[in-house]
Amino acid sequence: HEYNHNKINLILQNETLLANSYDEVYYSPYRPDPRSIHGIYLGLHALSAAYWVIWKAHLDGNIVLQEMDIQKGVLYVLKNSLSIQMLEKYALFTSL
Repeated sequence: HEYNHNKINLILQNETLLANSYDEVYYSPYRPDPRSIHGIYLGLHALSAAYWVIWKAHLDGNIVLQEMDIQKGVLYVLKNSLSIQMLEKYALFTSL
């Protein structure tokens, strides 16, 4: 999770991925407070990648997820889906 935040933040030091203003705020599936579309993008980037690693390890038999962990994973899949919908509707992606 933190690795993915750091990776995207390093990219954003030199590149622009979204042309939206940071002043525009939207519903965030990950947090109770409104976030800029940049925050929603960062959340999706970090959480989808982190959960993929966990789920793949489970499927490969490297870890065993408990029922509560699987339920939490389903919740994050839904949150990721909502984040994608927010990005599709409001994000002004640059050509990069």
